[in-house]
Amino acid sequence: MDRRNFLKISSFAVGAAALTNLSAGAITNALGKNVSTNRFSLELITGDEDKAIKLAESFIDGLNLNKKIIKFSDYRLSNTESADLVYLKNGKLINYKTGSSDENRGLREIANELNLPRVITNPVRLKFYTQQEESNARNFLVFHKDKLIRNIDASESNLNLRIPGSKGDVVLNVNNRKARVTEASCRHKNCVNSGSISLTDESIVCIPNEVLILAE
Repeated sequence: MDRRNFLKISSFAVGAAALTNLSAGAITNALGKNVSTNRFSLELITGDEDKAIKLAESFIDGLNLNKKIIKFSDYRLSNTESADLVYLKNGKLINYKTGSSDENRGLREIANELNLPRVITNPVRLKFYTQQEESNARNFLVFHKDKLIRNIDASESNLNLRIPGSKGDVVLNVNNRKARVTEASCRHKNCVNSGSISLTDESIVCIPNEVLILAE
């Protein structure tokens, strides 16, 4: 894969560790027939950026993506983080630690090579993902654990929503077809620092509070 084909952007989605309590079925059911095939996002928090990119590229090469454009973003974190990887496929959160598919095995190989999960200081967050098209979000779906708790029209004007999470609250702002987390009770505030999302398939996760915001 030619890295020059990646489009570098500034949006980030899933955080450091897999949300094992967040049901993949809940996301799929909420999206319904809008879930497309061969859509994925792979996000890693790691201390070895070059090695992680090579491993991710090798993994992505093995996917049947029908020549879809792979987008890429990176961002250096300044805190101590729990380094791990997260993989979503067609709207489903995949627990790479279980399962016998080629994808699960490939993800476990990446985790083993990068010695994940583990706690590291000043890591880099990498994200690789596909989109069918550069389409603006129509709705923002809000999940807590395995439940869809809100479906927000993206056209809302300066809506501020306080979302009860597992360990505290997350405040979501929706304005002019963009959504962002403005406040969160979590320690590292990666969800706040992730910025806004506005395109379909983009998402933000607050791992300690088990809250997911997904653009549809």
